[in-house]
This record gives sequence, structure tokens and C-alpha cells, in this order.
Amino acid sequence: MKALATGATGFVGHGVVRALPAPRLRLPYYPVLILSYAYAAAHHFLPGRQPQMTPATVRLTRKRMFFDSSKAVRELVLRQPPAREAERKAVVWFREHGYVRR
Repeated sequence: MKALATGATGFVGHGVVRALPAPRLRLPYYPVLILSYAYAAAHHFLPGRQPQMTPATVRLTRKRMFFDSSKAVRELVLRQPPAREAERKAVVWFREHGYVRR
């Protein structure tokens, strides 16, 4: 989902990697939620691409989510890449999949 469409602040531009500017536009939640229902309904009748803004993705913008990978590191011996590398890869992925236009 595009961060500007929902007013989400996301990690892009706020973390270590500053390859993209942080979104400047904050939109009110409820009008965007209503718009997302209309957008999803319109895409229901139009074949092809999936809508990038759905009610579920708009609702997720209100949640503050955190995770702790210590159990995966401890039990699965999962190698954690450095934060800069992970953010760089995320920015590249978002660009390649059309979520960011710059």
C-alpha cells in the first residue's frame, strides 16, 4: 500500500536508510477508510490488478506493531542482517513492485 494514500508514516524515510523522503501528507483516518471501501468495491468489478488500498490495509495504519526476533535467532539460529541492509532491501523491493515511484 502506498504510504501517502493512507497517511501512514511507515519506516521508509524514518529509519537508517533515507533513500526516500518521509510522507508529508497526513490524511484523516475515517474518510480514507470510507474511500478504501469504495476503492475495493470498484476493483471487485474490474478484473486485473489488486487494489493497493483496502479497508484492511487502512485499518493496519492505526496499529503500532513491534516484533522480537530473539526466539527465531535462538531456536532456529536465524542470521539477522544488519538494519541498514534490511532497510535497503525493503526500499528496493517497494520500488521494484511499484509501491514507490522514485
